[in-house]
Amino acid sequence: MKQLLLSLVFLFSIAWASAESSLQILDHNNKNVTGKTITISSNVDAEILLSLQLKVKNTGSNNLDVFVARIRNLEPLGSDNSFCFGVNCYPPFIDTSQIVTPIVAGATDTSFVGDYYPYGNLGVSSVTYIFYDNTTSGTTVSASVTVNYSVSSLKLFDATGNCINGSAVEVLSTDTSSAAVLSTIVKIQNNSGQNLEMFVHRITNSAVPGTLNSFCYGICYQPETDTSFVSVFIHNGTVDSGFVADYYPDKHGGTTSLTYEFFDNSIFGIPLVADFTINFILRGVGMPDLEGLTFNGPYPNPAGANAFIDYSFAKPVNNSYLSVRNILGSEVERVMMNSESGKAMLLTSDLANGIYSCSLVIDGKNMLSRKLIVSH
Repeated sequence: MKQLLLSLVFLFSIAWASAESSLQILDHNNKNVTGKTITISSNVDAEILLSLQLKVKNTGSNNLDVFVARIRNLEPLGSDNSFCFGVNCYPPFIDTSQIVTPIVAGATDTSFVGDYYPYGNLGVSSVTYIFYDNTTSGTTVSASVTVNYSVSSLKLFDATGNCINGSAVEVLSTDTSSAAVLSTIVKIQNNSGQNLEMFVHRITNSAVPGTLNSFCYGICYQPETDTSFVSVFIHNGTVDSGFVADYYPDKHGGTTSLTYEFFDNSIFGIPLVADFTINFILRGVGMPDLEGLTFNGPYPNPAGANAFIDYSFAKPVNNSYLSVRNILGSEVERVMMNSESGKAMLLTSDLANGIYSCSLVIDGKNMLSRKLIVSH
């Protein structure tokens, strides 16, 4: 125990040894994350490996021999993590790299990968990585970053008991004359091991003009409210059935796509988040007939450089295209569909990691949407 405490003191002294370090840590988008806390999340499957690439840049004028040390701040029982740096990958029981990674002045090393293995366990694992050189000069050069690997301990279920974490669900009506409101109920299960105070945030991916939507969670909110402000208390191991999403089409056909994020950030200081997307669809007179439509994809999902959709229309359709939007609702890619059938390719290599919606648009109307995950 004494040796462990001395090791931790040594590592933290390294982290704070130099106020203006010539080492800089960048994420995969080349954003400077030195001294910051970043979160890598999965709310779909607790068996999925979570990986993070970091770049280490030598901004000084001297060549450096760099090591990395790992500090485990918090981890769910039964989970594990490891890292690769330089030419070596280290097993989970190794906290400090054994082989030096040279980084010449002005260069950037891209070899570091941090891996988290949840092994089916929910919750947050918090790890601090400290990159340092204490050998090439009389002064220690260091930089650190804290990474929270989060596997959601919140489970979302529809009214029939299907788990919908990270999924897109549809509520469909073909009655444009009398459909006053379309609704869906979602149940939230707390498996975190702690009692939670939950909130919900709505993201509008796309909305049919002239329509309104709102939600109830704890209390009912006006259509202009995106984030609940009254918490809903959920005891550990229990299910809350109080969430309702309402859609008021007012006879306007088309698809309105909304994403709801349920979160609590009061327990760990790290948001526990689970989300789902709902597509409210109203079809009827004047709407394109999609009977006989084949629409498979996007795949692979998650996508790296490209994603594909196989499609086939039962009859010719004019002015049709695929629209890819980010979680803010901004269109980031459009692919025209100029034939009755084929394979459409989405270029995802330039998109940031995250969740997108991929929608089929015909004659300016959003007909259906699918979730697209980009992971490089």
